[in-house]
Amino acid sequence: MKNTSIYVHIPFCREKCSYCDFLSFSGQEERAEAYTSALLNEIDAKSRYIENRKIKTIYIGGGTPTSIEPVYIEKIMSKLWHDFNIEKDTEITIEANPGTLDRKKIASYVKSGVNRFSLGLQSTDDDVLKSIGRIHTYNDFEGSYNLLRNLNIKNINIDLMMGLPGQKLEGFKEGLKKILDLKPEHLSCYGLVLEEGTPLYKQALSGSFKLDEDLEREMYHMLIESLAKAGYIHYEISNFALPGFSSRHNMVYWNLDDYVGLGLGAHSFSDNCRFYNISDMKEYIEKANGFQSVIKETERIELKNLKEEFMFLGLRKIQGVNCQDYGDRFASSIWDDYGTEIEKLIKEELLEKTDGKIKLSLKGLDFANRVFGEFIKS
Repeated sequence: MKNTSIYVHIPFCREKCSYCDFLSFSGQEERAEAYTSALLNEIDAKSRYIENRKIKTIYIGGGTPTSIEPVYIEKIMSKLWHDFNIEKDTEITIEANPGTLDRKKIASYVKSGVNRFSLGLQSTDDDVLKSIGRIHTYNDFEGSYNLLRNLNIKNINIDLMMGLPGQKLEGFKEGLKKILDLKPEHLSCYGLVLEEGTPLYKQALSGSFKLDEDLEREMYHMLIESLAKAGYIHYEISNFALPGFSSRHNMVYWNLDDYVGLGLGAHSFSDNCRFYNISDMKEYIEKANGFQSVIKETERIELKNLKEEFMFLGLRKIQGVNCQDYGDRFASSIWDDYGTEIEKLIKEELLEKTDGKIKLSLKGLDFANRVFGEFIKS
């Protein structure tokens, strides 16, 4: 039986952060009931096409899924359990912002099958949090984290960001120590990206804020060293986990495996095709409730592009791309397809070849985008 994964998009949040360009809306939680009804219809329609596939992971993201009433998540999860082949050990994650959790919500999510929580902390510094439009404080985060632990949640991810306005190396180091004292199972740590059209992007254009790439690189190196000492495995450029707690859902993307996207603007990848859902809320609800397809666009990925994606997504993994896996998937040699590029990057000390794998070097981690670009042929 072929496996697949599921991503569920909940586009509601209490307030949009200044760096965020995700498809999400603040102050529209009153539309959650109509949206959930539409989403249930989409689940019903798509389940017919993949009813014989085993679901290996489910990820409920947003937006902030925990900003709406838990009954809507209950309905969505109940429908998924009914319509899909989900096993008891399936990894089921829900994203949560500090301050949006309480005992009732957590109990509801767990009863629905959620077994992994991802907390969007971003920074331990309240001034930094305020500068990026976060509505919580570090104390709010600690309250949510401790509540999860008190309710016996044993798989928690914490999101952190580097290169934020007002962030300093020493403050980042002190904040990381606080986090490590909590012993979360997983950490996702991303550098700030200025997305066009966001408030933070406009601040940068006006000169009131400037990215400091050198400082961000210092933070990243310190992060890698500190987490290694604490027993975390660095398994992907931005992700670290205690043994046995790597994100199985994220590995689906990095391995270029199949997944089904459900909800507003969600993407799916299946049988070498990519599907894009409608991104207009009104149109999505009308079409789903009218039992029409909510897929806006379908794209068949050419072999050349599949190979490119397999390489640059695979190189995000610290173990890199397995040359045999490449050959098995594409019936061609990685050296015939990319030998010139690989040898060039090895000479530049950006890639390493070891144990039948091609992977980023420590230097390559700092210049990953440049490395990825070598595998995208015009």
